[in-house]
Amino acid sequence: MKSSRAYLVAALIAGAVALAGQFLLRDRANGLSIDVLYRLAHWSGVEHAAPLEDRTIIIAIDEETYRRPPFYDPTTKRSTPQALWTPQVATVLDAVLEGGARVIGLDTIFSTSASAVIPNYDRALYQALRRGGREDRIVLAKAQHQAEPIEPDRGLVIAVGDETDVRAANAIEDHDGVVRRMPLALPGENGLELTFSTELFRRSTGRDLQLTDTGVTIDRHTPPGVVDRALLLDFMPTTQAPTLYSFADLLACAEAGNSDYFATHFTDRTVLIGAVLDVEDRRLTSRRLVKSADGANYAQRCVHPVMAEILGQHRRQLIPGVYLHAAAIDNLKALGGLIEIPTPLRFLCLLTLGLIAAICALCLKLPHTAAALVALLGAWIAIATAAFANLTVLPLVGGTGVVLASAPLTLAYRIGLVDRGRRRLRKAFALYLPEAELDRLTARDELPALGGEVRAVTILFSDIAGYSGLSESLTPAALVADLNRYFARMTEIVQRHGGFVDKFIGDGILAVFGAPLAESRHAEAAVQAGLEMMAALAGGPALTLNGKPIRIRIGLHTDRVIVGNIGAPNRFNYTVVGDGVNLASRLEGVGKAYHVAIIASEDTRRAVGEAHRFRELDRVRVVGRDQPVTLFEPLAPDSKLDLGRFADALALWRRGSFTEAAALFRQLPDDPAAQVFATRAEAWAQQPPAGWDGIVNLQQK
Repeated sequence: MKSSRAYLVAALIAGAVALAGQFLLRDRANGLSIDVLYRLAHWSGVEHAAPLEDRTIIIAIDEETYRRPPFYDPTTKRSTPQALWTPQVATVLDAVLEGGARVIGLDTIFSTSASAVIPNYDRALYQALRRGGREDRIVLAKAQHQAEPIEPDRGLVIAVGDETDVRAANAIEDHDGVVRRMPLALPGENGLELTFSTELFRRSTGRDLQLTDTGVTIDRHTPPGVVDRALLLDFMPTTQAPTLYSFADLLACAEAGNSDYFATHFTDRTVLIGAVLDVEDRRLTSRRLVKSADGANYAQRCVHPVMAEILGQHRRQLIPGVYLHAAAIDNLKALGGLIEIPTPLRFLCLLTLGLIAAICALCLKLPHTAAALVALLGAWIAIATAAFANLTVLPLVGGTGVVLASAPLTLAYRIGLVDRGRRRLRKAFALYLPEAELDRLTARDELPALGGEVRAVTILFSDIAGYSGLSESLTPAALVADLNRYFARMTEIVQRHGGFVDKFIGDGILAVFGAPLAESRHAEAAVQAGLEMMAALAGGPALTLNGKPIRIRIGLHTDRVIVGNIGAPNRFNYTVVGDGVNLASRLEGVGKAYHVAIIASEDTRRAVGEAHRFRELDRVRVVGRDQPVTLFEPLAPDSKLDLGRFADALALWRRGSFTEAAALFRQLPDDPAAQVFATRAEAWAQQPPAGWDGIVNLQQK
């Protein structure tokens, strides 16, 4: 487990990164999040569609209009200046008004009048505007640029009514030049004024739209997505553009007197008249990552077929500016646009992402950290996309940035400080701990208490039987080679069972189970290791000493001993100290007296429980220890010893019935320990020991 300090530092890193994500380049990050979310929503097919039947329609002054008479003379290949289009505009306006349009917005500014040169040239347009103006069904656009706005000709304003029928058609560009919001009100000569699209919405729906000190209300409620009198535009579904009617086709339709067509298509509709051209009045908007081709959204034609040859299939980022007004009007009809989450909730999202990323980087291995971060980012993208489908904007880019910053910073802290201690720990124990134990030790960041700690462990002490006789004729090089092979195999077995080799003492091995990491089943592991050591020597012909098989004796004892770094300040070893170590050594020597390879103490037998079979051997007092020790022999799983008869004989032995015990022990000829008891019992039957209490006092170590 990591220390609480490491978690605290990781949390501080996440918090600092979240604060940076909350305030640094926030507007740019939020804008880019919206742009990317449009792309994700389009790609995943979860785009929201507002339940509107009365969508705004557009009469498009399009490329086709510029290529048809009377706006273009194919003989001379000359175009008619737009200032001279007023009679045709009047014709279309009259037809649309007669067709029952609820309100018409003229998003084309005729800032000069041809009547100044040609008397009464604009008369038809004045009459059409006067007719629609009396019914509050026409709104003219102006552009608020610098100090002086670009406005319609004064005669047109007088014809339509007054200044309240002329509204600013400006859009709001963010710092990156992208239009994501449309203003609902802008400063004018008489204070705040409704904008072009807001005025059209008000007249189209008759809703109670009011300007307040803090914003805009519809029926006394602030619509969702409106902040600082600006609406965050909802362009979904991105594949659906406003329905277009070519101005040239409508002109031909009106001149043909087809009033039914206008009644069918324009009754009770909100209509915009504006440019839909290849290059003019195109804007970069938040749906810029979802490119679209022009021409797929034309309505059924009245007279002229669509000029397919001029449309092309080129998909473009820029959309006509008139589309912005259509989107704003429809958003207001649906009572709101996109909704950015409140500032506190935004910070909470960033902080949560930062904390998760930091904890992953702190606790997981590098490959697992990478996989976890990929999963985290995938989940965040899915959540943000699902929220966007419901018009809620989460800080996708900001959250992604927090994840990608928190994880490396935490990883750098971990490598530089946390893992430095782990590396030192690993280096300190590398020579006498198994790799698996090193991994566990460093993963938990547990340092054994320096100077020693009292802990229950199991000690394994082994020695080679007859070592002196086997080694005396060997050269040092040959002796070391044989011993190294033997030690390597025994050490591998000890480590595989979770123990560590404390030291090699000549031909002896001192191993410890249950340290430096606490392990509740250390006694069982020690017994398993001892039995496997014996089996390895019996089945390993390569493990020889001076060409002869190696036989060993093992003593096992479980006790509370001092475990730790013992020695001088500049020279110490991680080792065990205590009477339990001495007893394990004595038990190894006791095995020689009973012709038994492994002897375990009663404490070890009790700690193992029923995990292994044992047989009780004897009760003895070893040299240097007054308290008697009950000896047990761990048995291999395939042992064929007659445990019942041996136990009966042992009971007779302890009662002092040496003659009967000897006879019963002799019935076990294949049991070396039973034959030792038989010989001893026969001798004591002739000369019983004084004060016999069933405990043998050993005289040799």
